[in-house]
Amino acid sequence: MEIELTRRARKKEATKEKIFQAALKLFHARGFDATTVDDIAAAADVAKGTFFNYFPRKEELLAYISEQWYERAQEQLESELSGSNPPSIDRITDIFVEAAAAYEEDRELSRHVIMEWMRRESSGTDATCLQWRELGQHVLGELQKRGFIRRDVDIERAHQVISSVHAGTMMQWVHAPKPPFRLPEELRRRIHLVIGGLGHRKGD
Repeated sequence: MEIELTRRARKKEATKEKIFQAALKLFHARGFDATTVDDIAAAADVAKGTFFNYFPRKEELLAYISEQWYERAQEQLESELSGSNPPSIDRITDIFVEAAAAYEEDRELSRHVIMEWMRRESSGTDATCLQWRELGQHVLGELQKRGFIRRDVDIERAHQVISSVHAGTMMQWVHAPKPPFRLPEELRRRIHLVIGGLGHRKGD
């Protein structure tokens, strides 16, 4: 029975990934708005009802992209923090920034991904957004314990500031008529600027 459940779970995951990959190809080729659920179901060779079993709304595919990036960043951050060597501020920043390079592959699609993330973030109840917030605060707390951030800094407030800088940079990039800067490099500069203000002051 357990083997059968495992096989069924693998099949379901494979179907979900097939639908997602078919959708991604169509989004890149036609754009998100011009792609319909019927188009995706046909490209994935599944019934329309099967699509809705995995993605209740077309926008759920955008959330799935964010979830994958979150899981990748979480694994990298946990590996960095659990290692025998002290974490590098640059390396921690890079992990948060590296995902931004993927946005540059398709700026129009990225605009939809970012707007869906903002919508979910503003709800205050989305599981992935809450996990991302918890992860960010955990990382900042670890950096504070290890002396990279001043003891008088409130971690929740610090995370809110960094999140605002991150979101503002992303929104500026996707809504400009043309990319105003290379996204990863600009994010890195702005996050370093904030982190620098959280560090020890002269005389501390």
